Amino acid sequence: MKKIISVVSIALCFCLFLTACSTSFSYTFNIENGDRIKVKLDTTNGHKLEQNDGQFTVVEEGKDPMYGAFLTEEMFGDYMDTALTKDVLESGEDFCIFQQDGELGRETYILFMVDNSDTGIVLATLQDEAGARALYDLLTITGNPKD
Repeated sequence: MKKIISVVSIALCFCLFLTACSTSFSYTFNIENGDRIKVKLDTTNGHKLEQNDGQFTVVEEGKDPMYGAFLTEEMFGDYMDTALTKDVLESGEDFCIFQQDGELGRETYILFMVDNSDTGIVLATLQDEAGARALYDLLTITGNPKD
């Protein structure tokens, strides 16, 4: 009997271990242009992913959040043109990290096109470049082609 209880206890602990190992959270957004964009956040260190009215926010306790908004290809081009006139930290084809002074302080932006889509994203935070990059690195953003 003790052996059975022992085996059942181990099996229950293993099941609890498996269910407690979720280390990410995601939302899938249906964009007006027909794209479906999945935004997935690594939540291992307690970060949270929230969404409101078609935008998303990465929340890190005690720090400024990072806000994300979706852009059409045309809007992306306009943002990229503007970004290249700011304090550019890194740029490439369809990707740019830049900073500018805003009402609340120095703002860091990450601008990029989502692979396999016609959708761009702009991420914005009051965190410095290192903080913005750290949050960006926790995100996995994937696009699904239009039906």
